[in-house]
Amino acid sequence: MINSYKDLTLEKYIELYSIDITSMEEIDIQASMIAILADMTVDEVLDLPISEYRKLAMQMQFLKEPPKPRKHCSKTKIDGKEYVVLEKVEDMTAGQYIDYETYLQQNDIKMLPYILSCLIIPKGEKYGDSDTSNELMQLSVEEALSIANFFMKRSRSLIRGTLLSLEW
Repeated sequence: MINSYKDLTLEKYIELYSIDITSMEEIDIQASMIAILADMTVDEVLDLPISEYRKLAMQMQFLKEPPKPRKHCSKTKIDGKEYVVLEKVEDMTAGQYIDYETYLQQNDIKMLPYILSCLIIPKGEKYGDSDTSNELMQLSVEEALSIANFFMKRSRSLIRGTLLSLEW
């Protein structure tokens, strides 16, 4: 059972966000969340003894707080493969920046692996050499959001500076 953001993959995080909470009872939402975090089906969760169900439900308490971004790293590894994390907007190609902005404008959590694929490039490759969005689904939520947060703060300050210089 996943019980921290450090252990929660981006793939599982997106699954959690995909639960249709508007049309479900609270207990069904909780059972669906446990199923995702424990790699079980909802039916398997509902067949658990109540003591086991409660134990698993308690392990989900970390979800009550939003994930906290941690220190940004310039490199990361996924399944033993090394990736370089982009640190400056200036280091992007025009196509990379256009893709990044296009994914970002969709304002959908499901786009996060694609946004990250613009920022995290396999070592020794250039942007667009390979589709890394599936590999990036294995990043921890903590790391994925830290990278996205760091880059978005950097890009906002660059855009602000560009707009100010255009006004002058």
